[in-house]
Amino acid sequence: MACATHCNSPPLSPTQVLRAKLLISKAKRAKKSATKVAKCLKKATDETLESLTVASQPRVVVDWSNPALRDLMDKLLAAISDNSVYKVAFGFDKGTDSTVNSGGAKFKVRHESLAWKVFLLDPLGQPDPASPWHNHPIDKLGTSVKNRIKMLKELYGKYWGQLGETGQGRQEKSLFLYRDL
Repeated sequence: MACATHCNSPPLSPTQVLRAKLLISKAKRAKKSATKVAKCLKKATDETLESLTVASQPRVVVDWSNPALRDLMDKLLAAISDNSVYKVAFGFDKGTDSTVNSGGAKFKVRHESLAWKVFLLDPLGQPDPASPWHNHPIDKLGTSVKNRIKMLKELYGKYWGQLGETGQGRQEKSLFLYRDL
């Protein structure tokens, strides 16, 4: 107690000593917590900046109805119809021919592989160096394929319903009725 000989203040009581220790431990915990919060904020900021840079990339706009790009639509439909996994995964077939194993791939992976086949390969299945789509990210091209497939399914359902309403389409019911006569 060197301070007792040099200081004019009264000695500390045990309660005051405990309060001081408690205050010091709270300050240490607050410092650790502040460090953790700062690290979390830095990580969140880095992730946000990364997502903003990915999101800020321009959209890929594919004019599927443009007659000059009609071959893209043909390649998309051919790629889907040639592969039973694609037909079942996208709902164009129920998979009644045989058991179809998708291998557990997610839809995003399927869309990107279709985009690769449609936009970046030539009709023989070789990489096409003259393709104008090489400078676009494959995930954006995959999103374009996903949107086109969604629209095709919606149009198909709409026209299928209209054909059923007119009485001219979907003749399978009437064929069964005539067969019974």
